[in-house]
Amino acid sequence: MGTTWSEKTRENIPLRGSWKITGLKRCSKCFEFRRLEFFYFVKKTGYPSSHCRVCANRGLVAPKNAWKSGVKKCPHCKEIKPLSGFSITKTGKRKGQPATCCKPCSVKKQKISRERRVAKDPLLYRKKEWPVQLLKKYGITVEQYNAMLESQNGCCAICKTETPGNRKGKLSGEWKFSVDHCHATGVVRGLLCNHCNAALGLAKDNPDLLEIMADYLRRSLSRE
Repeated sequence: MGTTWSEKTRENIPLRGSWKITGLKRCSKCFEFRRLEFFYFVKKTGYPSSHCRVCANRGLVAPKNAWKSGVKKCPHCKEIKPLSGFSITKTGKRKGQPATCCKPCSVKKQKISRERRVAKDPLLYRKKEWPVQLLKKYGITVEQYNAMLESQNGCCAICKTETPGNRKGKLSGEWKFSVDHCHATGVVRGLLCNHCNAALGLAKDNPDLLEIMADYLRRSLSRE
C-alpha cells in the first residue's frame, strides 16, 4: 500500500518561504523536494509555482484556463464535467469563471461546513443566519418580523394555522413562518405557513387564477 498524502505531509514539512534559504521546494503534486529550476516562477510575485515542471509535463496539472474548452475537472470528485455542472462566479477576480468544485460537491461541502458550525453553536441559525437572511432577502429586521407576526396573532395570514411547517426547520430546529413578498416589487405582504406560501407560488401570485381554482372546487363540491 502506497504512502498517503497525510503521511507524506507529516514528514519534513518545510517552513513557509524556506525555499529562499535552502533553494529547494516541495512539489504539491508529487511531494518531492526539487531545486528551484524545476519550478515555474510567477511573474507578478516572483514566487515559484506550487507544482514542479515534471508534474506539469506529465499532465498532472491542468493548464491555465483549461475550462475555456467547455469542460472542467472537479478536484473533489475527480470527474470531468461540462461547464453547466459548475456554478459561475459573479464577483471578484474570478468573475465569469466556473467555481472550483462542481455543483453537487459544492452542496456537500457547504452542508458539512454548516453542520460543523451548528455543532459548535446550536443557536447559530437564530443568532446569525436567520437575521442576515431576513435583511438580505426581504429588507426587514427580526424586530419587524416579530411585530408582523404579533399583528397576525401569531398565525398564518391566510389559513390562520399556528404551525409554520417550514421545511428549513428540519435542518435548523427553528420553525418559522415564511415571508411572503411580491417578486416584482419586493414588497413584503405578510407571513404565511409553508402550504399557503407554496400555493401562492404555484399559482404565480395570480388572483384571477386563484378565483378560477376556487370556482372549480365549488362546482365539484356541488355535484357531490
